[in-house]
Amino acid sequence: MFPLGTQEWNRAAVYIHPAMAVQSVEIYPTFKGNNAGTVWFDSIRLIEGNILSSTFYDEKKNYAERIITSNNY
Repeated sequence: MFPLGTQEWNRAAVYIHPAMAVQSVEIYPTFKGNNAGTVWFDSIRLIEGNILSSTFYDEKKNYAERIITSNNY
């Protein structure tokens, strides 16, 4: 899902289509495999429904300043 090696910030999204009703969700951000180093996760969100979003970052691309979704969520 994410490129290996030293990278700038990357965005990833996962769509989950459960076969039955969901009562609760636990999120465990991980970077699996035989990798060494540091990984940072930022702005992890769980959103119900099919929502597309755009994220606007500060000048240095370090911090999300504004997130706009297709339904203004």
